[in-house]
Amino acid sequence: MFSFKSNKDFVNIISNTNKLIIIDCYAPWCGPCQTIMPIIEKIADETNDCIFCKLNIDSNETEFLTKKFKIESVPHFLFIKNQKLIYQQSGANNLAILKHKIKELK
Repeated sequence: MFSFKSNKDFVNIISNTNKLIIIDCYAPWCGPCQTIMPIIEKIADETNDCIFCKLNIDSNETEFLTKKFKIESVPHFLFIKNQKLIYQQSGANNLAILKHKIKELK
């Protein structure tokens, strides 16, 4: 999984693909984020036709993205396709919905 280090990374990723991009927005202090991270990584490994990325919402370098997408709670997932946000979901207990949305939107 790719981790955004800057806003430029974000622009480069979304500008160079037509694949569905799933962004796992997390914080290092978030217990549920840490608990589901291995599960998300496994889903990413099993889903070759999507791009999975991570976004640390506490990073000063990516603060613009946190504000742009109005991320107020974590874990939070952003689904982007053709450079547009098409779906977002919060929470660690909705992994079945997350898997369903990946299949539906890709």
